[in-house]
Amino acid sequence: MSVNAVPAKPARAAQKGQQTKAVIVDAALALAAQIGLEGLSIGAVAEITKMSKSGVFAHFGSREELQISV
Repeated sequence: MSVNAVPAKPARAAQKGQQTKAVIVDAALALAAQIGLEGLSIGAVAEITKMSKSGVFAHFGSREELQISV
């Protein structure tokens, strides 16, 4: 196998994951500005971003982790 045959998929997946995480943080920041950090929930952010709760949990393991990122 040549060096050029190495697939670039993992890099693309990582980049997409970073973009998704940025979208989640932006939505959480906007929501926290409206309702306060204590009112921030995974469910509300999932609804705003049109993601599932488990999709948001894949990037942030807990509500607290999301709050810290905001």
